[in-house]
Amino acid sequence: MKSNLSCFLMAALVCVLTGCSAASIREPAGESMNTKVWNSYEKKYVGISIQKNCGPQMIRPPTGVPIRGKVIALHGFTACPQQYFDWAKTLSKNGYVVQMMLLPGHGLRPHADGADDISQMPSGSSANAYYDFADEVIKIARADRLPTILTGVSTGGTIALQAAFKDPGAFEKLILFSPYFAASNLLYRNILPIGGRVPLLSAKIVSWGPSCLNEMSRGRAGVCTFRLHQLQSVQSFGKTIANTARSIYPKIQIVGVTGDKAASTEYIQIAAKKLGWSLDNNENVSVCLYKNGANHSLLSKYDSPDENKFWLSSMLKDSNNFIEDGKFFPTKGDSGEFGLPSCTLSK
Repeated sequence: MKSNLSCFLMAALVCVLTGCSAASIREPAGESMNTKVWNSYEKKYVGISIQKNCGPQMIRPPTGVPIRGKVIALHGFTACPQQYFDWAKTLSKNGYVVQMMLLPGHGLRPHADGADDISQMPSGSSANAYYDFADEVIKIARADRLPTILTGVSTGGTIALQAAFKDPGAFEKLILFSPYFAASNLLYRNILPIGGRVPLLSAKIVSWGPSCLNEMSRGRAGVCTFRLHQLQSVQSFGKTIANTARSIYPKIQIVGVTGDKAASTEYIQIAAKKLGWSLDNNENVSVCLYKNGANHSLLSKYDSPDENKFWLSSMLKDSNNFIEDGKFFPTKGDSGEFGLPSCTLSK
């Protein structure tokens, strides 16, 4: 009890010295959690036809394991909470409640003819749904006084940052996997300009291709198609988050991929610098890229299931260390992209 009290008082002192809001001071881990807000969030999906492995899910620690905190997890564009399933099991065994949320308009069951139902995915004027969703993340974080870690993959990463910018005191740490602030050169050249050059084509349906269809046949949840204006909305949202980024209180770990085929590593560097990162100053923000060959969907074994996921066990180990102890990922040398360091594979 004395140890917990000491930790609490120390957190309060840190807040006084660093200027963080009083609301960010959390009670010691081990407290019970309030699920009322989460239950209300889940009820929104009652009666909606959601794919298996796409609905919001909460995993609690096993019986007898004290709750140390909670992790709110946000998946990527055209994906589902399934991206977090394997890691969530480990986190729960380590004492964390894991709350995996479903992005707006995602995860609907296919139409009767087998076509993806992408009718509700935000675009154009409805793109504000991503900002509203970030507000919902904050409500769930604020539902109790447990230490809260927020994590996001791709577009989930940019939404996580929006939530942290709006209410930095709601979160102790952020870990962002391949955050999508803008399209990679490859994606931009081959897909995004079509709708830009010919506005009438912005409603055109685009597919991730045969590889995605193969993944779906082998258990991947989500969709393989989207409309150009839906991706353009994600692009606009991500660039806004990167360009308005600023230094905030929570400790932040950003992990990316050298040669990412989906997300721009240049914009990851831009956002990281605005958050306060530099090679000479990485006390509160750290960033690194895994070497070429790592997958944009860093966490998911369902994306490109046959590839050698050489980074995965190391990344999960380092992610756990960051969540539990605030220890940043080890780095060594230059990734060769925009001065960002390379992530070192842990043994």
